[in-house]
Amino acid sequence: SIEQLDGWTSPESGAKYVSMWQVGIPSLDLSMTVTALVPESEVRRTGPAGYAYLYADCDATGSQAGKALKGVCFLEQEAL
Repeated sequence: SIEQLDGWTSPESGAKYVSMWQVGIPSLDLSMTVTALVPESEVRRTGPAGYAYLYADCDATGSQAGKALKGVCFLEQEAL
């Protein structure tokens, strides 16, 4: 399962992004919280083919079967 915990709205484009998630895989007894380190990392392109994306490094913390887990990941997200 994936649950949105927090979000960010760009003041420049008005685009909305998810900036924190709770990720769970019950069959693996796994639960992780993934958090964008700098949610204000929007990249915008203007013009007819304009778009807005969020590119951000993320921290991941949680546990699996009672064992603490910590990791890093990279986020590429199209505006909601």
